[in-house]
Amino acid sequence: TVSGRQICQTQSVTATTCPARNIGLIRYPTTLAPASGSVAVTTQCADNAHVRTGFSLSVRCTSSGSWSGTTPQCECNDGYRAVTVSGRQICQTQSVTATTCPARNIGLVRYPTTLAPASGSVAVTTQCADNAHVRTGFSLSVRCTSSGSWSGTTPQCECDTGYRAITVSGRQICQTQSVTATTCPARNIGLVRYPTTLAPASGSVAVTTQCADNAHVRTGFSLSVRCTSSGSWSGTTPQ
Repeated sequence: TVSGRQICQTQSVTATTCPARNIGLIRYPTTLAPASGSVAVTTQCADNAHVRTGFSLSVRCTSSGSWSGTTPQCECNDGYRAVTVSGRQICQTQSVTATTCPARNIGLVRYPTTLAPASGSVAVTTQCADNAHVRTGFSLSVRCTSSGSWSGTTPQCECDTGYRAITVSGRQICQTQSVTATTCPARNIGLVRYPTTLAPASGSVAVTTQCADNAHVRTGFSLSVRCTSSGSWSGTTPQ
């Protein structure tokens, strides 16, 4: 793609390109990089999807062969749902009955809804939250089994430098450390892990704590606690 227009170029020509890639439902085309500066490129949503309100499909391809700009956001049209097939997100009609491995968030790791294979399992690449990266020694790859369950080692992500992990509405995100806000602090009580959580303006918000690796919640106890507007924890301590 040159200046937003696809052409056919002889394969003998060596040139810097911004590579094709898929991020969620976004399709980036292979694009010839300019000699200097950057060039605007219009990405595409997957079939049966559209760009989310407030977002643009426009990004830029730089002379170094890297993409820049805000990552576009697409969502499936009414009557469709996002599923992952062979590691690629598509929009599938909701009338199709199929076994799926459900979307879920574990810490800063995002698992996509994934169409389960007829037998065995399929590799799926999870994603880190915005402004986070995978921890050294870990992989973002997991497997979706034919039964609709996830298998494999749980990936681990951590916030980029200058950001900290907080929990908002039960979901961990990375927030710039320059933002001043009241939080309920992270803490460990026995085998229970409390995440740093953004306190609500008033009242309290439910937060799900986690057990340490290779541990589980005791019968009769819940992992749910509450973070209050004063930045303190309330509720029965999980076990």
